[in-house]
Order: sequence, then structure tokens, then C-alpha cells
Amino acid sequence: MRKTEWPRSAGSAIRILICTGARRGKILSLKWEHVNLNAGRLELSDSKTDDKFVYLPLAATEILQNHPRADGNPHVIVGGKPGAHLVSLKEPWRDTRKAAEFDGLRIHDRRHSFASVGVAGGKSLPLIGALLGRKETATTPHYAHLSNDPLRAAARPTAAFASLIRRWP
Repeated sequence: MRKTEWPRSAGSAIRILICTGARRGKILSLKWEHVNLNAGRLELSDSKTDDKFVYLPLAATEILQNHPRADGNPHVIVGGKPGAHLVSLKEPWRDTRKAAEFDGLRIHDRRHSFASVGVAGGKSLPLIGALLGRKETATTPHYAHLSNDPLRAAARPTAAFASLIRRWP
């Protein structure tokens, strides 16, 4: 694996993206003034889907609590220029994929994974859509790929009920 030096903020960005399912651009351009750790959320304005909140699981909250602030820079994910945010995760994501042996994984795929894990855990599509910042729930199934195991588990009660009906006189 090619060793590449990249800023600590890139690693924080990738971990926050995985934990939240948020859009890459929203995390890269995130300012500290939009981070509300007491409420456990990011309070974003000018979002693609209007003002919205990104709710932070404990892991994302801990990342932000431990992430250093750069003097004179309002951004959480600091870039190379003074006062600017990081604009690309191309190299850090490439290195992360290679280290994890997921060479073909796109950074956007983690939004699909976020939704799929939520669906497999029993969360509703409207709830997952809201977490992903979707106004329309019709677009959420695109992200929520179901594996066979949750489908089988969901089918069990129906199959059990059907077997009871067959026993009726």
C-alpha cells in the first residue's frame, strides 16, 4: 500500500460520514458553529433539503469531542489553506479502502450501507429517509438494500401463522 500523508481531519471526516450517513459535502464544509454536542446533532442550514439536523450517534459525538479546533479556522474538517475546509477525500478514501481491502467501495456507498443497516435493524424507510436528509420517502428504498437474512426473519411470523391455519378443522 502506498503511504500517503493526509490531515487528521480527513480521518475524522471519513469516520463521521460512516457513522451518520450524511452527505460528504456537508461534513467537509461543516463549521463548528453548526455542531451542537449537547443536543447530539449537527444543525445545518442551506442544505440541499432545507434546514436539517444530522443526529450524532455516540461514536460521532466522541470523534467531534476529540477533534482539535484550528485557530482562525471556523471549519471542523480543516483544509490546507488558512481558514478553508478540506475539499477532497479522494486520497484518504483510497488509502482507507486499501487498508480495509475494499478496493471497489465508493465513498457514496457508505450512505447505502447506513440505510441498509438501519433497515436490517428494523428501522422504517421514512425514519431512515429522515436520517439521510430525504424529504421524499420514495427515494429511500434506493439506499436500503436488504440482505436475505432480514427478509427471512421478517417472513417467519407469516409462515408460522400460515402453518396454524393449515391445522384448522
